[in-house]
Amino acid sequence: LKVMSERMMQESQVPGDMWVYSWMYASLLHNILPRPQDDQTPHLLYHRTMFQDHNELMVFGCAVVNEGPSSSSHSYSCSYTTGVFLGLELDELGRFNNYIVLDLETDEIQWMTEATFDEWIYPMMSDESMS
Repeated sequence: LKVMSERMMQESQVPGDMWVYSWMYASLLHNILPRPQDDQTPHLLYHRTMFQDHNELMVFGCAVVNEGPSSSSHSYSCSYTTGVFLGLELDELGRFNNYIVLDLETDEIQWMTEATFDEWIYPMMSDESMS
């Protein structure tokens, strides 16, 4: 888990004080993904059901985007980054409950039930690290 968490932090360049979220997401991935030697996962053993919300899994540190203004008279829309994906919150039954997002405007953690992601954009990355 430590290596996975450190790698997510390094690759996404999310600030170091957000390490707890990479650790929680690494733990979630560890618990829901099957292992080669066994079909059972910790999630299955604890909740007695497989993790069903695979569509909710996103790349740690990717952009949370909002669709910009659109007008009926002008067919345009733009996307802009509003946050950074930090993980998932599950309910007591192990089902998806909320996305955990770092809001870039307020620098606060937000819990969102719906969001749009761009897994090709990493808002915390500097231009030098992308070259």
